[in-house]
Amino acid sequence: LRSMRGFEPDDPRVIITVIDDDSELHENYFEALSYHYLKASENDRYTTLFQPPIVHFKNFLTQPILVRNASLFTSLHELACLANPVDCHVAFSSYSLSYILASAVQGWDP
Repeated sequence: LRSMRGFEPDDPRVIITVIDDDSELHENYFEALSYHYLKASENDRYTTLFQPPIVHFKNFLTQPILVRNASLFTSLHELACLANPVDCHVAFSSYSLSYILASAVQGWDP
């Protein structure tokens, strides 16, 4: 980002979003991300991975029955974890993080 856009690694305005090719985000995802990013304390803002809910319903009706069941229970598990205030969730597939955090760990997604 430094060479392409001139952003320095400690620039607090930059949020990086990683999205799988087949992911679809809610139309207001980036507005919600901006809100929660700015609402977070300064320490949390630069040490948090933000992730939208992951649900596997994109081609649900065309999946084989075993895959469909796995998709259903995985999606229910993801939603249940979002409702659990003490859950320690591991972000995957699609997530956002500050450029400061990505720079501190020398990258974000190998």
